[in-house]
Amino acid sequence: MQEERCILVVEDEPLVADVLAEALSERYRAIQVGTAAEALNQLHAGNCDLVLLDRLLPGGGAADVQQLAEAKGVPVVLMSGDPEWNA
Repeated sequence: MQEERCILVVEDEPLVADVLAEALSERYRAIQVGTAAEALNQLHAGNCDLVLLDRLLPGGGAADVQQLAEAKGVPVVLMSGDPEWNA
């Protein structure tokens, strides 16, 4: 039996996080967190296969999440609802 893949959704807007997690839940295990600190804890636990990362988290820390994920070989998809943000 194949192990279920896990996607870490790092998003501070609860509605956005809920919609993403719900859409992913049919095929993946989705873990929702709203802060960089929570995301770092999940990455240290080592149970994530992909990170969907809000680039503009309140309080910052998204760069730390991205750096740790990449160091652990976990792909990161950056996202933002800010129309002024450019990758």
